[in-house]
Amino acid sequence: MRARVFLKDEAGSVSILVAAMLVVLLGFAALAVDIGLATAEKRSVVTAADAAALAGAQELVFNPSAGPVKAIEYAVQKNGADADKVTAVVSEGNKAITVQAGKEVNYGFARVLGFESVTVSAQAKAIVGSIVGMRGVVPLAAPETDYQQGSLYELKLGQWKQGELGPGNFNAIAPGKPGASDYRTYMQQGYPGMIRFGDVIDTESGNMSGPTKDGVEYRIDLCRQNCNPGGCTWDNHSIHCPLLVYVPLYAPPDSLNKVKEVTIAGFAAFFLENETGNGSSSTVKGRFLRSVAFGEINQDLNGHGLYGVKLVE
Repeated sequence: MRARVFLKDEAGSVSILVAAMLVVLLGFAALAVDIGLATAEKRSVVTAADAAALAGAQELVFNPSAGPVKAIEYAVQKNGADADKVTAVVSEGNKAITVQAGKEVNYGFARVLGFESVTVSAQAKAIVGSIVGMRGVVPLAAPETDYQQGSLYELKLGQWKQGELGPGNFNAIAPGKPGASDYRTYMQQGYPGMIRFGDVIDTESGNMSGPTKDGVEYRIDLCRQNCNPGGCTWDNHSIHCPLLVYVPLYAPPDSLNKVKEVTIAGFAAFFLENETGNGSSSTVKGRFLRSVAFGEINQDLNGHGLYGVKLVE
Protein backbone atom coordinates (compact mmCIF):
# COMPACT_ATOMS: atom_id res chain seq x y z
CA MET A 1 0.00 0.00 0.00
CA ARG A 2 2.79 2.37 0.92
CA ALA A 3 4.52 1.67 -2.39
CA ARG A 4 1.43 2.68 -4.32
CA VAL A 5 1.15 5.98 -2.44
CA PHE A 6 4.81 6.68 -3.07
CA LEU A 7 4.50 6.05 -6.79
CA LYS A 8 1.39 8.23 -7.03
CA ASP A 9 3.18 11.10 -5.24
CA GLU A 10 6.20 10.66 -7.54
CA ALA A 11 4.01 10.84 -10.68
CA GLY A 12 2.34 13.99 -9.42
CA SER A 13 5.70 15.67 -8.81
CA VAL A 14 6.90 14.82 -12.31
CA SER A 15 3.72 16.24 -13.82
CA ILE A 16 4.18 19.51 -11.94
CA LEU A 17 7.85 19.67 -12.99
CA VAL A 18 7.00 19.01 -16.67
CA ALA A 19 4.27 21.65 -16.60
CA ALA A 20 6.67 24.19 -15.12
CA MET A 21 9.32 23.38 -17.71
CA LEU A 22 6.76 23.72 -20.52
CA VAL A 23 5.84 27.19 -19.29
CA VAL A 24 9.50 28.23 -19.27
CA LEU A 25 10.17 26.69 -22.68
CA LEU A 26 7.10 28.31 -24.20
CA GLY A 27 8.15 31.63 -22.69
CA PHE A 28 11.60 31.43 -24.21
CA ALA A 29 10.12 30.38 -27.57
CA ALA A 30 7.78 33.35 -27.45
CA LEU A 31 10.66 35.65 -26.56
CA ALA A 32 12.68 34.26 -29.48
CA VAL A 33 9.81 35.02 -31.87
CA ASP A 34 9.55 38.59 -30.63
CA ILE A 35 13.30 39.08 -30.74
CA GLY A 36 13.22 37.90 -34.34
CA LEU A 37 10.50 40.46 -35.07
CA ALA A 38 12.59 43.19 -33.43
CA THR A 39 15.62 42.15 -35.49
CA ALA A 40 13.61 42.44 -38.69
CA GLU A 41 12.34 45.86 -37.66
CA LYS A 42 15.93 46.88 -36.89
CA ARG A 43 16.88 46.12 -40.49
CA SER A 44 13.98 48.24 -41.74
CA VAL A 45 15.08 51.12 -39.51
CA VAL A 46 18.62 50.87 -40.89
CA THR A 47 17.14 51.09 -44.40
CA ALA A 48 15.02 54.05 -43.32
CA ALA A 49 18.02 55.92 -41.94
CA ASP A 50 20.12 55.25 -45.06
CA ALA A 51 17.37 56.32 -47.45
CA ALA A 52 16.60 59.40 -45.38
CA ALA A 53 20.24 60.48 -45.27
CA LEU A 54 20.64 60.11 -49.05
CA ALA A 55 17.37 61.97 -49.73
CA GLY A 56 18.35 64.75 -47.36
CA ALA A 57 21.82 65.02 -48.88
CA GLN A 58 20.36 65.37 -52.37
CA GLU A 59 18.12 68.17 -51.13
CA LEU A 60 21.19 69.99 -49.77
CA VAL A 61 22.23 70.56 -53.39
CA PHE A 62 19.06 72.46 -54.23
CA ASN A 63 17.78 73.85 -50.94
CA PRO A 64 19.95 73.23 -47.85
CA SER A 65 17.30 74.39 -45.39
CA ALA A 66 14.91 71.73 -46.72
CA GLY A 67 17.42 68.89 -46.28
CA PRO A 68 16.29 67.84 -42.77
CA VAL A 69 12.62 68.09 -43.77
CA LYS A 70 13.15 65.80 -46.75
CA ALA A 71 15.18 63.35 -44.68
CA ILE A 72 12.52 63.07 -41.97
CA GLU A 73 9.82 62.68 -44.62
CA TYR A 74 11.67 59.75 -46.17
CA ALA A 75 12.28 58.07 -42.83
CA VAL A 76 8.71 58.40 -41.55
CA GLN A 77 6.33 58.44 -44.52
CA LYS A 78 8.22 56.17 -46.90
CA ASN A 79 10.09 53.85 -44.56
CA GLY A 80 7.94 53.54 -41.44
CA ALA A 81 10.12 55.08 -38.72
CA ASP A 82 8.37 56.72 -35.74
CA ALA A 83 8.04 60.48 -36.23
CA ASP A 84 9.06 61.25 -32.64
CA LYS A 85 12.19 59.14 -32.98
CA VAL A 86 13.72 60.72 -36.10
CA THR A 87 16.19 63.59 -36.19
CA ALA A 88 18.24 65.05 -39.03
CA VAL A 89 21.18 67.41 -38.53
CA VAL A 90 23.07 69.22 -41.29
CA SER A 91 26.78 69.87 -40.85
CA GLU A 92 28.38 73.27 -41.11
CA GLY A 93 28.84 74.19 -44.75
CA ASN A 94 25.87 72.03 -45.82
CA LYS A 95 28.16 69.21 -46.95
CA ALA A 96 26.72 66.40 -44.85
CA ILE A 97 23.57 65.29 -43.06
CA THR A 98 23.26 62.84 -40.18
CA VAL A 99 19.99 61.02 -39.56
CA GLN A 100 18.96 59.08 -36.48
CA ALA A 101 15.84 56.96 -36.84
CA GLY A 102 13.99 54.75 -34.39
CA LYS A 103 10.89 52.63 -34.04
CA GLU A 104 9.14 51.11 -31.04
CA VAL A 105 8.39 47.43 -31.48
CA ASN A 106 5.61 46.03 -29.28
CA TYR A 107 6.14 42.49 -28.06
CA GLY A 108 3.39 39.91 -28.41
CA PHE A 109 4.13 36.56 -26.81
CA ALA A 110 6.93 37.90 -24.62
CA ARG A 111 4.45 39.92 -22.58
CA VAL A 112 3.81 36.81 -20.45
CA LEU A 113 7.42 37.17 -19.27
CA GLY A 114 6.99 40.86 -18.48
CA PHE A 115 8.56 42.29 -21.65
CA GLU A 116 6.33 44.96 -23.21
CA SER A 117 8.33 46.53 -26.06
CA VAL A 118 11.76 47.52 -27.33
CA THR A 119 13.00 50.52 -29.34
CA VAL A 120 15.27 49.76 -32.29
CA SER A 121 17.34 52.56 -33.81
CA ALA A 122 19.96 53.32 -36.44
CA GLN A 123 22.12 56.20 -37.61
CA ALA A 124 23.29 57.12 -41.10
CA LYS A 125 25.39 59.94 -42.52
CA ALA A 126 25.56 61.04 -46.15
CA ILE A 127 27.89 63.58 -47.71
CA VAL A 128 27.63 65.86 -50.74
CA GLY A 129 30.54 66.40 -53.10
CA SER A 130 31.48 67.48 -56.58
CA ILE A 131 31.36 64.79 -59.25
CA VAL A 132 34.93 63.85 -60.21
CA GLY A 133 34.22 60.64 -62.10
CA MET A 134 31.16 59.21 -63.80
CA ARG A 135 29.66 57.07 -66.52
CA GLY A 136 27.04 58.08 -69.06
CA VAL A 137 28.43 61.39 -70.35
CA VAL A 138 27.54 62.55 -73.86
CA PRO A 139 30.41 63.00 -76.36
CA LEU A 140 30.32 66.78 -76.14
CA ALA A 141 32.49 68.92 -73.93
CA ALA A 142 32.66 72.53 -72.86
CA PRO A 143 35.49 74.75 -71.62
CA GLU A 144 35.78 74.96 -67.85
CA THR A 145 34.39 78.28 -66.70
CA ASP A 146 31.70 79.70 -64.43
CA TYR A 147 28.45 79.23 -66.32
CA GLN A 148 25.35 81.20 -65.44
CA GLN A 149 22.89 78.50 -64.53
CA GLY A 150 19.67 78.72 -66.48
CA SER A 151 21.12 80.89 -69.24
CA LEU A 152 21.14 79.66 -72.84
CA TYR A 153 24.48 78.36 -74.15
CA GLU A 154 25.70 76.78 -77.34
CA LEU A 155 27.25 73.45 -76.41
CA LYS A 156 28.04 72.02 -79.83
CA LEU A 157 29.41 74.55 -82.29
CA GLY A 158 28.50 74.83 -85.93
CA GLN A 159 31.76 76.46 -86.98
CA TRP A 160 35.16 75.73 -85.49
CA LYS A 161 36.20 79.41 -85.53
CA GLN A 162 33.71 80.03 -82.75
CA GLY A 163 35.35 77.62 -80.33
CA GLU A 164 38.28 77.05 -78.05
CA LEU A 165 39.81 74.01 -79.70
CA GLY A 166 41.03 75.33 -83.03
CA PRO A 167 40.38 74.18 -86.62
CA GLY A 168 38.30 71.05 -87.18
CA ASN A 169 36.84 70.95 -83.66
CA PHE A 170 33.24 71.58 -82.64
CA ASN A 171 33.39 70.70 -78.92
CA ALA A 172 32.85 67.03 -79.77
CA ILE A 173 35.01 64.39 -78.06
CA ALA A 174 35.73 60.70 -78.57
CA PRO A 175 35.67 59.05 -75.12
CA GLY A 176 35.69 55.62 -76.76
CA LYS A 177 36.51 54.86 -80.37
CA PRO A 178 36.32 57.83 -82.75
CA GLY A 179 33.78 57.75 -85.54
CA ALA A 180 30.18 58.60 -86.34
CA SER A 181 28.62 55.30 -85.24
CA ASP A 182 29.94 55.31 -81.68
CA TYR A 183 29.43 59.06 -81.41
CA ARG A 184 25.74 58.60 -82.31
CA THR A 185 25.33 55.82 -79.73
CA TYR A 186 26.97 57.91 -77.02
CA MET A 187 24.73 60.88 -77.86
CA GLN A 188 21.69 58.66 -77.46
CA GLN A 189 22.66 56.56 -74.46
CA GLY A 190 25.75 58.11 -72.93
CA TYR A 191 29.27 56.72 -72.88
CA PRO A 192 29.25 53.54 -70.72
CA GLY A 193 32.86 53.82 -69.58
CA MET A 194 34.15 55.73 -66.57
CA ILE A 195 35.65 59.18 -67.16
CA ARG A 196 37.49 60.87 -64.32
CA PHE A 197 38.93 64.23 -63.43
CA GLY A 198 42.36 64.51 -65.07
CA ASP A 199 41.71 62.00 -67.86
CA VAL A 200 42.96 62.93 -71.32
CA ILE A 201 40.32 62.41 -74.03
CA ASP A 202 40.70 62.65 -77.80
CA THR A 203 38.68 65.26 -79.63
CA GLU A 204 36.30 64.12 -82.36
CA SER A 205 37.21 65.53 -85.73
CA GLY A 206 34.46 66.67 -88.10
CA ASN A 207 31.16 68.37 -87.52
CA MET A 208 29.14 65.22 -86.75
CA SER A 209 25.94 67.07 -87.62
CA GLY A 210 23.99 63.96 -88.64
CA PRO A 211 24.84 61.82 -85.58
CA THR A 212 24.26 64.82 -83.32
CA LYS A 213 20.81 65.39 -84.81
CA ASP A 214 19.97 61.70 -84.41
CA GLY A 215 21.10 61.68 -80.80
CA VAL A 216 19.18 64.77 -79.73
CA GLU A 217 16.00 63.71 -81.54
CA TYR A 218 16.25 60.28 -79.91
CA ARG A 219 16.33 61.93 -76.48
CA ILE A 220 13.45 64.26 -77.32
CA ASP A 221 11.34 61.27 -78.35
CA LEU A 222 12.18 59.45 -75.12
CA CYS A 223 11.13 62.47 -73.11
CA ARG A 224 7.81 62.68 -74.96
CA GLN A 225 7.14 59.01 -74.27
CA ASN A 226 8.20 58.81 -70.64
CA CYS A 227 8.17 62.26 -69.02
CA ASN A 228 5.60 64.98 -68.40
CA PRO A 229 2.63 64.91 -70.81
CA GLY A 230 3.41 68.45 -71.92
CA GLY A 231 7.13 67.81 -72.18
CA CYS A 232 9.94 68.75 -69.83
CA THR A 233 11.54 72.17 -69.56
CA TRP A 234 14.82 73.25 -68.04
CA ASP A 235 13.01 74.53 -64.94
CA ASN A 236 10.51 71.64 -64.67
CA HIS A 237 11.95 68.17 -65.12
CA SER A 238 13.09 65.16 -63.14
CA ILE A 239 16.73 64.19 -62.77
CA HIS A 240 15.90 61.14 -64.92
CA CYS A 241 14.72 63.15 -67.93
CA PRO A 242 16.59 62.11 -71.13
CA LEU A 243 17.06 65.78 -72.02
CA LEU A 244 19.22 66.27 -68.93
CA VAL A 245 22.69 65.16 -70.01
CA TYR A 246 26.11 65.18 -68.38
CA VAL A 247 29.05 66.79 -70.13
CA PRO A 248 32.76 66.82 -69.29
CA LEU A 249 34.44 70.19 -68.92
CA TYR A 250 37.96 70.60 -70.31
CA ALA A 251 40.84 72.71 -69.13
CA PRO A 252 41.78 75.60 -71.45
CA PRO A 253 44.20 74.34 -74.12
CA ASP A 254 47.75 75.68 -74.24
CA SER A 255 47.47 76.61 -77.91
CA LEU A 256 44.82 77.74 -80.37
CA ASN A 257 46.21 75.38 -82.99
CA LYS A 258 44.15 72.31 -83.74
CA VAL A 259 43.67 70.48 -80.44
CA LYS A 260 43.69 66.68 -80.66
CA GLU A 261 43.00 65.95 -77.00
CA VAL A 262 41.63 67.66 -73.91
CA THR A 263 42.15 67.21 -70.18
CA ILE A 264 39.00 66.69 -68.14
CA ALA A 265 38.66 69.35 -65.44
CA GLY A 266 35.14 68.69 -64.18
CA PHE A 267 31.59 67.74 -65.07
CA ALA A 268 28.34 69.64 -65.54
CA ALA A 269 24.63 68.99 -66.09
CA PHE A 270 23.16 70.41 -69.29
CA PHE A 271 19.49 70.51 -70.33
CA LEU A 272 19.09 70.12 -74.08
CA GLU A 273 16.87 72.77 -75.66
CA ASN A 274 17.25 71.81 -79.31
CA GLU A 275 19.49 70.79 -82.19
CA THR A 276 19.30 72.94 -85.28
CA GLY A 277 20.49 72.73 -88.84
CA ASN A 278 23.12 70.81 -90.72
CA GLY A 279 26.73 71.48 -91.57
CA SER A 280 27.91 74.84 -90.32
CA SER A 281 24.43 75.42 -88.82
CA SER A 282 24.51 72.23 -86.72
CA THR A 283 24.46 73.44 -83.15
CA VAL A 284 23.21 72.16 -79.80
CA LYS A 285 21.83 74.70 -77.37
CA GLY A 286 20.67 74.37 -73.82
CA ARG A 287 21.22 75.45 -70.24
CA PHE A 288 23.67 74.48 -67.51
CA LEU A 289 21.84 73.49 -64.33
CA ARG A 290 22.47 72.49 -60.75
CA SER A 291 21.76 68.77 -60.49
CA VAL A 292 22.58 65.47 -58.78
CA ALA A 293 24.03 62.41 -60.50
CA PHE A 294 25.64 59.07 -59.65
CA GLY A 295 29.41 59.08 -59.66
CA GLU A 296 32.61 59.45 -57.70
CA ILE A 297 32.69 62.55 -55.53
CA ASN A 298 35.19 64.81 -53.80
CA GLN A 299 34.17 67.17 -51.01
CA ASP A 300 37.28 69.30 -51.40
CA LEU A 301 36.57 70.51 -54.95
CA ASN A 302 34.16 73.21 -55.99
CA GLY A 303 31.65 71.78 -58.42
CA HIS A 304 30.24 73.22 -61.60
CA GLY A 305 26.66 72.59 -60.55
CA LEU A 306 26.85 68.80 -60.70
CA TYR A 307 27.05 66.94 -57.41
CA GLY A 308 26.83 63.45 -56.01
CA VAL A 309 25.93 61.98 -52.61
CA LYS A 310 27.37 59.04 -50.72
CA LEU A 311 26.73 57.19 -47.47
CA VAL A 312 29.76 57.29 -45.18
CA GLU A 313 28.26 55.64 -42.09
